[in-house]
Amino acid sequence: MSQIVEDITKNNHKVGVLSGPNLAGEIAEEHLTGTVIASLHEDLSSH
Repeated sequence: MSQIVEDITKNNHKVGVLSGPNLAGEIAEEHLTGTVIASLHEDLSSH
């Protein structure tokens, strides 16, 4: 997905994609959730 967004924006921006499942309801009920960050740029994906 991050590659597609970068292609559309002509690589003018560093792009990262944040994905769940990290739904507000689960967070509000204090359930464990997971998050994935994907990027072609290591400095974005390592934080």
